[in-house]
Amino acid sequence: MPRFGLVSLQCFPTLFRSPGTSIGPLLLSIFNSLLKHLRTSVDFERSVKCKDTEAEKLYQEALINAMGDFANALPDYQKVEMMMFTVGNIPSLDEKRFRQGDEFLQHVLVKTLLKVATKYRTAYLATVFTDSFLRTLIQLALVNDSQVRLGTQKIFHTLLDRHDNLSHLSHLPYVLDVSDLQLTVEKCSRADQMFMRKHIHDMTQMLYRAVTLVVNDENLQSHMDAIQCTMSLLCIEVGFDETLIELFRLAFALQTLAVDLSNGFSTEKRIALHNLIAKYMNLAAQLMANPSLCQHVQQVVACRARGPPGLNLLLDEKDDRVQVGGTVEAVEQVELSKLAEVEGMLFDRNDVADCLKAAGKDVSRLSQPFTLSSSKSAQEKGVDDTDGKTSPFLPMAGIDDVSVDLSVDWTPPESAHQSRRSTIFSLTTSNPRINGIGLPLTVAALRHYANTPPDLAEEDRKEREHTELVLASIRNRSFEDQADELCARHEAGDLSRTVSRLLARNADTVRMANIGRPAKPKNIFEMNLPTAFAL
Repeated sequence: MPRFGLVSLQCFPTLFRSPGTSIGPLLLSIFNSLLKHLRTSVDFERSVKCKDTEAEKLYQEALINAMGDFANALPDYQKVEMMMFTVGNIPSLDEKRFRQGDEFLQHVLVKTLLKVATKYRTAYLATVFTDSFLRTLIQLALVNDSQVRLGTQKIFHTLLDRHDNLSHLSHLPYVLDVSDLQLTVEKCSRADQMFMRKHIHDMTQMLYRAVTLVVNDENLQSHMDAIQCTMSLLCIEVGFDETLIELFRLAFALQTLAVDLSNGFSTEKRIALHNLIAKYMNLAAQLMANPSLCQHVQQVVACRARGPPGLNLLLDEKDDRVQVGGTVEAVEQVELSKLAEVEGMLFDRNDVADCLKAAGKDVSRLSQPFTLSSSKSAQEKGVDDTDGKTSPFLPMAGIDDVSVDLSVDWTPPESAHQSRRSTIFSLTTSNPRINGIGLPLTVAALRHYANTPPDLAEEDRKEREHTELVLASIRNRSFEDQADELCARHEAGDLSRTVSRLLARNADTVRMANIGRPAKPKNIFEMNLPTAFAL
């Protein structure tokens, strides 16, 4: 495959600024070509043939910017297609099939996906966060590469932020009055509520696992800020009761994680995690306009003035003193390992539940412990540990295995079982395993089948067979036969010819019906009156 130079690449964005010039499969073909060049560049950079790594990285950045400009010129629905297409090119996240070099390719493609996502403005979450797309993003948020995890959180940020609040939330400090941030908050739509009821548990578990994967390095605070920003955006964009309760459950689970000394977290990570929880609780309490909850948060933050300097959000940066009102007071510090032993240093689940209950919220789930559910064990047992609900897994059936019985029994209504009023659409399957169990096929099962990605090998095989068939037809048949067949097919399907033929036939019918009838006068002055009216 020929590789473009940096100079020729600079003309790519100018070609993509007119969205009306290309439609349909040509768009995917162009975008696929850019992705292939990017993959080739990544492989070339990691090979021994690459002599100038910096130039190759510059080439990759130019390609990523070109794809971003390309997506910017497209309508929103095609931007979603481009993001799905990019996700489909990310290497498999299965550790058993992970190849050498795929980790670096993941990093580059996540940057590409982020570039395309910044050009898209989300309307409804279900439109962009399809099951397969969201599942891939959650997997990317939990990979070993810290830069990929951070980039994935930024993708969540740009797709969740619909009111331009990201600039205020990306590095949110502890603020006494959230109204100073001038955040834009609107009521969550019904469609987004349905989406979050289905996926909020997956997202909170992803955030919990992402916290455990944060390493103690120079990017520690960046990762914590990114996770806090995702929680804040969920609170603002889809902040209805169920989402808020699940986010509070996540906050208390993270607090338990921060005080647990057996997990091996460093002091810096524990302090950053405590601050993350405090800043989120402060934001959520003020956005909910719950005075009692705001008071509880302020009391905990004030008590932490006696904690380590990094934990004190009210600390004066010049010295170890706390700014309280108009006075500056010296404080006696409490060790980080003894926070749980000192009253008022941690957020109390019961106090928060009472505050939410007083505001009319259903807090029954807040008391349930936040536990992680393993995907394999959950599938085997059919139980979602996080939800605490039992959901038996139904066997899947393909579309070819399902037949819909639409017959109606016309037996008189005296028979209750054979009455037409009790006839329903029944699903029967030819799969013996499903028939043996006797379970019906559900909408969830059909949705899972529809969202299952296609088999790429099978698609390639079908495409090759179609190509061979076309080539064989061109090689073995004369040009005249092919032209005659094409003309006949075109004439049979030509709409204008069909309309003309129907109009001509209708004109002949009218003409035959008017044979023998006197000609109609053109106007009233040509009508002959009866002789009785003659003067």
